[in-house]
Amino acid sequence: MSGIIISLCLVAVWCFLRDRFVAAGVLCMALSLAVKPHVSGFIWLYFLLAGGAFRKRALQSLAVSAAVGLPALLWVWHAVPNWIVEMRANIASFAAHGGTTDPGPASVGSHGLSMLINLQTALSLVRDNPAFYNPISYLISASLLLVWVVATLRLRPTALRSRLALAAISALSLLPVYHRLYDAKLIMLAVPACVMLRDEGRRLGKIALWITALAFIFAGDVVWAAIIVLARHINPSATGLGHNLVVAIMVVPAPLTILLMGTFYLFVYARQPREQSAA
Repeated sequence: MSGIIISLCLVAVWCFLRDRFVAAGVLCMALSLAVKPHVSGFIWLYFLLAGGAFRKRALQSLAVSAAVGLPALLWVWHAVPNWIVEMRANIASFAAHGGTTDPGPASVGSHGLSMLINLQTALSLVRDNPAFYNPISYLISASLLLVWVVATLRLRPTALRSRLALAAISALSLLPVYHRLYDAKLIMLAVPACVMLRDEGRRLGKIALWITALAFIFAGDVVWAAIIVLARHINPSATGLGHNLVVAIMVVPAPLTILLMGTFYLFVYARQPREQSAA
């Protein structure tokens, strides 16, 4: 499902940036928002904050998404009045210590090819306590997102700026809340920004290429399949130092390289001169 939703989001981004097949772009973004708002929501937010025609496309997408989603929501509410209570109970049970969505090292479902990649997974290795890793994850993510929002409101969109903004948010939006490895395909939005920086031929372009490649490597399914096979040969024991080392090898690289990529593109984006003419 994530592959379809991310594909719809990427198609919408192309349509909006190129100003072509806009109706199709609006529909794609609307469907992406309706099914997985935590995946495409921040991408939609960029177009809302950027203003002008981009804001119009964002509001159109929101309207279509509401038109599609509200009838289904009302039908579910009529058929199962207590669905919110039941959903919360399910989420709580899955997120309990050792559960399938617990980001900590004791989880039975957070590691492997469909592992969690939000920042909590790396911080939980320092201290496996939600009261520790959740506030730190939220603080880091909120600080970076605030810089991104301020930069987006300050800068008029150009071809480069839009791509830098989307590259940054495609990575940073994966860090604060529940995301699995398959959601990391969203960072494909960094490719256009990387290419544009590389084409400028400066040192910054080379850095962008290496950092983006690093994030793609450690957020890629094929690479992780090989890493998991190798890591499990270190020590098959379910406890002890060998187990902790295996968990660290599987958990740490993805969120930290995604954080590195998002921070890099945010740095480049926020340093764009305000007086540059709009494209």
